[in-house]
Amino acid sequence: MGEIHGTLVTWKSEKGFGFIRPIDGGKDVFVHIRDFGNISRSPKVGDLVKFQPLKDGAGKVRAADVYIDGLRRHSRMPKKRKPKRSQTKSMSRAVETVLYGALIGGLIIVGINWYISKRDKQSYSATPPFIRAGADAPSQDFRCEGKEHCSQMTSCAEARFYLRSCPNTKMDGDSDGIPCESQWCN
Repeated sequence: MGEIHGTLVTWKSEKGFGFIRPIDGGKDVFVHIRDFGNISRSPKVGDLVKFQPLKDGAGKVRAADVYIDGLRRHSRMPKKRKPKRSQTKSMSRAVETVLYGALIGGLIIVGINWYISKRDKQSYSATPPFIRAGADAPSQDFRCEGKEHCSQMTSCAEARFYLRSCPNTKMDGDSDGIPCESQWCN
């Protein structure tokens, strides 16, 4: 595509962009302040311009290398800008951050589970003095059958088994490792 002449029909100085209407007709073309180079004044609506059409990443035509008729560019070189980090690098940085977070979270969970299992082994290694004889004897065989609450238990031994071995139990309200304190294990 060759050089195109047009008129600046919209300019938003606070945002640094606007639109050029090509003289030969067609859709208005987006233009950014950086595309004017080093000029002595801000662009104004009504400026006659010439520009090189350029397709952006989305396939839309935008103006590049824009000259305002009758206005010279300064010969001073513009300041170098730091190169922008590519979207791929920022995505990989985000993925890396999520993975490190997941790793650290996993290690914390493993550590907490290790601590709880060690604490539970210590507290259950000897028969606690509050276990009653008879129906509460720890020698009974229990299985996880979906029980969650103290009202579903038949003994302190069963409540202890569920608290240690089964998921989703709600029998240790004060989190002291002793289940059903007011019903079975008092």
